[in-house]
Amino acid sequence: MGRSSETLSSLIEQRLAEGADHEALDARIWQMFGERWCIVFTDMAGFSRRAARTGIVPFLVLIHQLHKLTTPVFEEHAGFILKNIADSQLVLFRDPRAALAACVEAQRVLHAHNAEVPEPDRLYLGCGIGYGDILKLGDEDVFGVEVNFAAKLGEDLAGPYEIFVTPDAVKALRPTAGVTFKKVAGSRLGGTKQPYYEAEYKVGTPAERKKAKAQRVRFK
Repeated sequence: MGRSSETLSSLIEQRLAEGADHEALDARIWQMFGERWCIVFTDMAGFSRRAARTGIVPFLVLIHQLHKLTTPVFEEHAGFILKNIADSQLVLFRDPRAALAACVEAQRVLHAHNAEVPEPDRLYLGCGIGYGDILKLGDEDVFGVEVNFAAKLGEDLAGPYEIFVTPDAVKALRPTAGVTFKKVAGSRLGGTKQPYYEAEYKVGTPAERKKAKAQRVRFK
């Protein structure tokens, strides 16, 4: 546990004490750790099905190749890669427009890669974008509603070539040249009534995207 985590843990422990001033402690926590970031979660589509089919070692090779292709794109757009979690990445950006541009470019890089390799070696990515105030513990971890939403969108909901965006992120991104935002019909973020949006941009043909979405299937 790093020093930031230890400090936060101590403040939470104080908050649990009988008669604690929750408002004052919450304010101190936000003063110490509160920052505004754009949060991007990415996830390889179809990971469980593919790992079950090919075995874990070939799958680890795909993860390595995925990160090899996407990491330079995120870094070129001033993205800070906080975590690599198996086939997922958590990336932070100060500028939400840079975050969206990075996601679009990463998807196009993968599309170009997929055009040159056989189906078993193709890489499909889903992206989730959130934006707002979060608690950032140095280079260790982040916490916040928009963090949770971005993780839900990127890891659970977005399929190949899809970029899903929270309402707060959409507000920060409109207008963006070359990208439109469409509310996903019937969508709900977590247990809230908030919808989420799909960032629509040009990549591949409709037939290619439809075929790629077949890779979205996962085992529960």
